[in-house]
Amino acid sequence: MLTLMARNSRLAKGTIPFVLVFSLIGVFSLAVAGSDFYDWYFTGSLYFPAKYGHGVYTSYSEAPGLFVAAAFKNLLVLAVGFVCAVAACTAPSSFRKKEQSRLAAKEAQPSAPPWPRRPKTPN
Repeated sequence: MLTLMARNSRLAKGTIPFVLVFSLIGVFSLAVAGSDFYDWYFTGSLYFPAKYGHGVYTSYSEAPGLFVAAAFKNLLVLAVGFVCAVAACTAPSSFRKKEQSRLAAKEAQPSAPPWPRRPKTPN
């Protein structure tokens, strides 16, 4: 991928760390929320973390508000994980397109301004 981009580019140097960080965040978030939903599917109780202590497992019949909060938290974590995974997959293409457009704009500009007293030569 670096051969397609300029080696001294900020975008080329930042692509690999961006992909690694966002893919790890995405996979971790999906694993955490997925395991909570998986446990809910088998046990009928959803885990809700507590500020002090280990947390509680709750079902809708026991505490509807706490259950809705736990479900909302897990759905939010799932959405963040999905967005991070998609960003990690599409980032190299996006960075490559930005770098190619930057290089094309750089080539379109004249390399040096014309001399003020240089005579114009016909082509």
